[in-house]
Amino acid sequence: MDLPYVLQNTLSHEKAVRENAAEELKKLEDSNFRVYASLLAEAVSKKENSDQIKLSAALLFKNGLKAKKVSERERKARRWCSLENRERDQIKNILLEAARDTSQAVGTGIAQAAE
Repeated sequence: MDLPYVLQNTLSHEKAVRENAAEELKKLEDSNFRVYASLLAEAVSKKENSDQIKLSAALLFKNGLKAKKVSERERKARRWCSLENRERDQIKNILLEAARDTSQAVGTGIAQAAE
């Protein structure tokens, strides 16, 4: 998957393009959350990615962890906790480093995931 391309498509003005990108991301999230979270963290940290792509990745990461409904929030927490400590720490460290080295908007998106 060319994640920067898919993330850019989530920002498209064309509804069909946005929906296809969202569907592709949802499939990855549901089938392999570890890879999904790692790829999003990597997308946030890559200096060559635009701030729009970084912000999209940060918000998708946050949405992969947060939910308003208690049952959904608990499901997402279990999914995150099912990752090995090493994997969670690696993802967190990538995001923290990216938060220091990026624009305020992207840093805010990363911080929202950490709340």
